[in-house]
Amino acid sequence: MNIREWFGGIKEYDQSTLAAISLDSFLEIYAKATMKYLNVSGSQSLEDIFDFLPKYRLKKIQKLFLEYLEEKGLSQIMDILSSDLSQSELLIPHIEYYKYILKAEIDFEYPDNVRSFLVDLPIYLSWDIDRIREDLENQGN
Repeated sequence: MNIREWFGGIKEYDQSTLAAISLDSFLEIYAKATMKYLNVSGSQSLEDIFDFLPKYRLKKIQKLFLEYLEEKGLSQIMDILSSDLSQSELLIPHIEYYKYILKAEIDFEYPDNVRSFLVDLPIYLSWDIDRIREDLENQGN
């Protein structure tokens, strides 16, 4: 299973582009951080977490994060996964920066920071994709 399948995304895509490689690496870190924040290990998919994670084990703030992820966050991630990134090497520095942020916080010294980044980074990445797409369209005109 590739990391995009873990999120419920497409199974087949061009994994050879630099943008796809960078995005997949980001998604792997994002998945690890999500599992670590929710105290889950070895989950086969995000859907497994939604369906089988005993909610009673979670703190209130973790429950709220999980609800957010299920109701809004996953759709943002799916939008990113459905974007055609094959020509978007301009996106790579943005993705690498977001990977750096998550890696720097993955020790969970400040769990609230990690949760904030898990909420914010897909939003920022979506904005970056939209802005780059618009820039490329404007250059084509």
